[in-house]
Formats: sequence, structure tokens, C-alpha cells
Amino acid sequence: MLKFLFLFLVPFYFQSTYCQVSEGDPVKINLFDSLQGVWNGQFEYNTMGGSKSPINLYFDLKKDSTYNVYSYSRGTDSVVICSVKYKIIGTDSIYLEEDKVLRPKKDDGLSCFQNMKLRIRKKNNKITMAGIWNSTENCGRGTIAFKRKN
Repeated sequence: MLKFLFLFLVPFYFQSTYCQVSEGDPVKINLFDSLQGVWNGQFEYNTMGGSKSPINLYFDLKKDSTYNVYSYSRGTDSVVICSVKYKIIGTDSIYLEEDKVLRPKKDDGLSCFQNMKLRIRKKNNKITMAGIWNSTENCGRGTIAFKRKN
């Protein structure tokens, strides 16, 4: 699985990940197909003058209809890939929590994991996720938004 992430997903990270999400209709989450795939996004620090950073998610649908979820973002000198726990918290919301650095193997204090509370919306047949994030180690907080990669 990690080989797939590096060979297939990481190159997408370096493409433009600008993500602007507008309000749409709430979406009832269908775990069988709604979240599957790559989501490009960005998070904004409310505590650092509004600076924006790209982040991506990958939802891998398993045979038991649950997901393996991964995040990847740029660290100080490499791409950081984390495993992510998730919990459906409503018919249109999901909670995501980064819990372990998978790559690079040597962590070097990269344990500033994000917790994300996202609302899932649909507008013009496009599904987006947007909400708030904060960090587990008081590294920041702010807004976050994703759109599914075509």
C-alpha cells in the first residue's frame, strides 16, 4: 500500500492543490462510494496570519466497506505520509485524526498531527469536504477544505 502511495499519489501532491469550496447541499454519506479516492485540499492557519498549506487525503475502500485513510503533506524537507483514523459523526460529517507517521520512517519530531471535523457537501454533482482543524500538540488550528481529484 505504501508503495502505491509513493508511486501514484505523491506526484499528485506537487501539482496545484488550490481548493476553494463553496456551500452546497448536505450529502448523506454513502460509505460504499462517496469518499473513495484522492482528495486535494489546503489548510489555513488562523494563528499564523492566514498562511495556507496543501494537504491531500486518500480513502482506500476495503472489502468490509470501511476505509484505510492516509494524509500526505510537505514536511520541512520531504513529503510526510500519515495514517488517519476516521469516524462518521452525522449524515453529512466526518471526523479525521492523523495518528501515525508512515513516511519518512524517521519521525524527527513531526508529531504535529491534525484533527479535522469536515462537513460533506454536494454542488453541481461535485462532492467537497470543508471544516476546521486543530493539532494535537498545539501547533495550530484553522480552516480546511478538500475536493475530490478527478
